[in-house]
Amino acid sequence: MQYFSCQVAIAGDVRNKIFMSRVSVPEIQLLRLIHGENEVTDLRGVEKVPLNDQRDEVDRLQMKYSKYANIVANLSRDFQGRFPSDIRDLRIQSSCFAADPFAQFEVAEMLEGERIGDDDEVDPDDIDLDDVDIDEDDSD
Repeated sequence: MQYFSCQVAIAGDVRNKIFMSRVSVPEIQLLRLIHGENEVTDLRGVEKVPLNDQRDEVDRLQMKYSKYANIVANLSRDFQGRFPSDIRDLRIQSSCFAADPFAQFEVAEMLEGERIGDDDEVDPDDIDLDDVDIDEDDSD
């Protein structure tokens, strides 16, 4: 299961955002359903750990989001009977991911199956930013 940090605009209000430091992929989907598809932003890969039992995650989310237990119960229905554990399953727009290049590297490494953690430090001097493709908003 992949875990991310993110910003959530409560009820879609961009003036009322909260930071969440360790959010599972199913929890990201739940937050998107509750607050709006594009209201979970600044996603940054934190870690990837094996998922032992999907039921444990269902129970955790039902306890944490008891008001939305019906949504939690139906999450797996949208993913062929299983909880999503890979961020790619959610088909999130790239604009919802963190904008800085280091966050993009973290997500890329996580998607390639490498664990992101304290042992995986990146030396900024080792990165050639000319090789980084960053979406920039030219609408200014």
